[in-house]
Amino acid sequence: MKRPSIFALSLMVIACLGCSAQNTKIDDRTSQGKLIAAKDNLSKKLLSDSSILGVGIGSNGGSEPSNELIYVYVSTDASNATLNRIPKKYKGIPVSIVKTQPFKAQ
Repeated sequence: MKRPSIFALSLMVIACLGCSAQNTKIDDRTSQGKLIAAKDNLSKKLLSDSSILGVGIGSNGGSEPSNELIYVYVSTDASNATLNRIPKKYKGIPVSIVKTQPFKAQ
C-alpha cells in the first residue's frame, strides 16, 4: 500500500483546523500531543491573516520526533510582513513555510 504524501497528510490536518488538542483529549505529554498542541497554538496566532491559508503537521521523512514539523501554508502573494510573522521554530518545533495557491479541503 502506498503511503500518503506529506502534502496529503498536511491537508488532512488542515481539514480538522476546528479540532484542537483541548477538545480531542490528546495527551500533550507525548511528542505527538506536543506537536498538535503547538500547531493549535500557532494556528490561533496566525490564521487571522488572510494570506495564511492553513497550518498543518507532518514529518520530513523520518519516524523520530526530531523529524516532526509544523507546516504553514501561505498564499503565493503573501507580503514580506506576513512571512516575517512566521517563526522558524515554534516551541522547539521547526516550522516550514509552503507557498501555494488558495485551496479548499474536501
